[in-house]
Amino acid sequence: MTAGSMLLDIALRSEPEAGERPSEQQSRFKRAMQTEHPTSPVSIVFLIGVSGSGKTTVGMRLATILGWEFYDADAFHPPENIEKMAHGVPLTDADRDAWLDTLVALSHELRRTDRKAVIACSALKQRYRDRLAIDDTVRFVLLDGAPDLLRDRIEGRAHHFMPASLLESQLDDLEPAGPNVLQLDVDASVNALAGQIRDELEL
Repeated sequence: MTAGSMLLDIALRSEPEAGERPSEQQSRFKRAMQTEHPTSPVSIVFLIGVSGSGKTTVGMRLATILGWEFYDADAFHPPENIEKMAHGVPLTDADRDAWLDTLVALSHELRRTDRKAVIACSALKQRYRDRLAIDDTVRFVLLDGAPDLLRDRIEGRAHHFMPASLLESQLDDLEPAGPNVLQLDVDASVNALAGQIRDELEL
């Protein structure tokens, strides 16, 4: 881990200092990001998290604000993965392997053609994020929330293959935000979250 990554990890994981306002904590995050990525412009933003966290809704709004492309990683799952999840069967690492390769290929194509994009993708584990981080222009934003809120959102959705019964297994797989991951609570409006991501990442 680079010195910049260590600083960023500390900034993300540490509790607010005594008397520190939220804006001051956000400033610490920005300073850490600038140390890790002093010159690299952002080209790809992955919105990550469990089902029901609002990755697609917030991602589409963010992409609209920025004038970037938007992709939902669910659309890149092979049919057998969709069928497993629709029947309440959690995916394994092996199930996700080819899916992640497809997303990596998409990211490389975006970079090759000098296009910018927001991608909604669960990326529950750090090793998945490591594979998706093809270069230093990629950023990750973890959308997190209370399990009851997430479950209510899933149960309120129509025409989606992901059942609420899989939320627990996803929460078990979800690993904490590490280096280069901005974590936000989803108990806010879509516009507020999209605006905060834009501001925090200086897009």
